[in-house]
Amino acid sequence: MPQDCHSALVEITPYLLGAFGSGQRLDYGTGHELSFAAFLCTLFLLRVLDPAQDAVAAALVIFPKYNFILLS
Repeated sequence: MPQDCHSALVEITPYLLGAFGSGQRLDYGTGHELSFAAFLCTLFLLRVLDPAQDAVAAALVIFPKYNFILLS
């Protein structure tokens, strides 16, 4: 994370943590995937990821790897 984006960590951390489930609930569903998608979107909005260069990779590489990790 670039230094100038560190102030946003407080707001985006719950999206990332929510993407991997909850200690209180033992299920996994579309809400978790939506949380991960929101996390990725915030990285694009913060310009940590570049929409012109990283959008295809986010859709075809990052998101499928996220699903593979959770389903394996």
